[in-house]
Amino acid sequence: MDEHIVILIIALVVLLYGYISKWLARFDISGPMVFTSFGLFLSPFGLDVTQVQVDAEFVTIMVEIALVLVLFSDAALLDLGLLKQSWQLPARLLFVGLPITVAVGTLVAGLFFPGQPFLYLLMLALLLTPTDAALGKAVVSDPKEGANKSSHSSGFDSSDSSRHSTEGMPRPAEVE
Repeated sequence: MDEHIVILIIALVVLLYGYISKWLARFDISGPMVFTSFGLFLSPFGLDVTQVQVDAEFVTIMVEIALVLVLFSDAALLDLGLLKQSWQLPARLLFVGLPITVAVGTLVAGLFFPGQPFLYLLMLALLLTPTDAALGKAVVSDPKEGANKSSHSSGFDSSDSSRHSTEGMPRPAEVE
């Protein structure tokens, strides 16, 4: 399959998801779930229709575009006033939680891929650590969760500044 066709299919899936995303949200189905399922469906694990010989330049361009879109959308949603008021929790999560997550991820990668060089395991942990935040975004941004927050935990909302290190982390139990 030509890479232009693949780009067209991906664009159509993104548009379709945009059209039905509100309906899917009622069932707690997020964008990463839809796109991962679609990718697996078309991959060699599914229908095996995406046998594309893609060069490194094409992949680099697609990844850069995706990264720019993700970072721009995260930055656009940042509430700087709230971050200036309650920066302590995001700072702790970024400077304590992120290194712990990378360390644990490296150890777990070593269990899954024994015999691989430490640098490969570390790079895998560094790549997978921010994806945890993207998958946890639905939980953190759920309006039902916001209604249950007490005033002492409102600093968690300012984690938008460190989204890639905080959203996947479990929240402490709320005291009513």
